[in-house]
Amino acid sequence: MTTVDKTNISPSVPWKAVSFSCGGWLQFYLFGVARAMQVRGLDKNIKVAGCSAGSLAAAGLVLGVSIHAYIQNVCVVGILKCNEQAKVCCVLRSF
Repeated sequence: MTTVDKTNISPSVPWKAVSFSCGGWLQFYLFGVARAMQVRGLDKNIKVAGCSAGSLAAAGLVLGVSIHAYIQNVCVVGILKCNEQAKVCCVLRSF
């Protein structure tokens, strides 16, 4: 688990709302932004919106889930499994 440096947490957020756009493979960038907001305490008392991959980042903030755990357990594992399955599909002799 990552420790949070309490000296860098902002006491007040300078914005009222955040919107995460669609992203496709940019989802990891969006998740990184959401994670940085969580670490710095900038995800409190704001309105959050998003579409496509951005909606996943927004939902994570709204639900208060660990974006770091999501990236590690869902995205990385999911990509590795998809990669393994894609290799099998390219081997025509197995069909």
